[in-house]
Amino acid sequence: MVAMSGGVDSSVVAYLAKEQGYDVIGITMNVWPHDDTSEQQSDKNCCALGAVEDAKKVSGILGIPHYVLNYRDVFSRTVVEEFGREYLAGRTPNPCIRCNQWIKFGVLLTQAEALGAEKVATGHYAQVVKAPGSGRYSLRRGLDPTKDQSYALYPLTQWQLERAWLPLGGMTKERTREIAREIGLPVADKADSQDICFVDGGDYVSFVKSHFGAKDSPGDVVNTEGTVLGAHDGLFAYTVGQRKGLPVSRQSPSYVVAIDHDTNQLIIGDKEHLNTRQFSADDCNWIDVEKPVAGMATLAQTRYRGELYQVTLESVSDDGSSVSVSSKEDIQAIAPGQSVVFYEGDSVLGGGILS
Repeated sequence: MVAMSGGVDSSVVAYLAKEQGYDVIGITMNVWPHDDTSEQQSDKNCCALGAVEDAKKVSGILGIPHYVLNYRDVFSRTVVEEFGREYLAGRTPNPCIRCNQWIKFGVLLTQAEALGAEKVATGHYAQVVKAPGSGRYSLRRGLDPTKDQSYALYPLTQWQLERAWLPLGGMTKERTREIAREIGLPVADKADSQDICFVDGGDYVSFVKSHFGAKDSPGDVVNTEGTVLGAHDGLFAYTVGQRKGLPVSRQSPSYVVAIDHDTNQLIIGDKEHLNTRQFSADDCNWIDVEKPVAGMATLAQTRYRGELYQVTLESVSDDGSSVSVSSKEDIQAIAPGQSVVFYEGDSVLGGGILS
């Protein structure tokens, strides 16, 4: 079963699956929560009407069956509602990670097994490798560093990884487009989707207001010494590390350093105030190890396509679900709600939600 978004990546995956002799079923998931089916939206997002039509065209060219499955309700209950809750709590969620975990390799994988499909294939640029000794599955970075998506797949379990097929992990994006051109796919030069599919134009503030009833809740904007500099209309409109759109101006560039819900204060400061050498993470999932041990040295990535930092796991909870971490170098703009992924070389050890 190939999850087809209507883009070039998943279209080439469907072609590769057929070329390798698989019986292929193309599936497009309808998770689009809006009634707006404008062409502008379908160009920008992976789940709108235009995406369905492109996936149907490609399936027709490849000669494979194509179906659209309605996952609007489960997508809304899991991905969208968590997104709203997190923003209202002053955290910065990553809904694409949750979609991979709960939708693409969750309900879709369950559906695939019910239909007798052995694998769910997607267009992610990452690699799944089975260790010859332990039989444990590893998740590794994609060959193309500019497209690597292993960060967004760290919550996958061994059960999910065993059933995932990611054939693009070993090629570059340009090679993917070349294959699409060679076989005459109309999506060969289609632009990559950029925005979160359910937030039109990236306007998170308006979305949280209209869908979750967020109301203006004025409070103080203060600097790191506690001096009041101005006022904000609601903490949900800001995220740690944000520079643009701040409600006050200073002579030096300003950044959101912290969000204090207890006092309803937005704390801003200079770039160096974003630096930290300690953080913690919860809701951890481990892939290359069943459970890490305190004192383990590893590499940490705290944002999608972000820098790697050398860190040490200072403490690990009994069940491995929580860790505290230290670094010998400054890590910038730790944003609660985002994810941290731990690597050893190109292999994902595991990851969790920054707390």
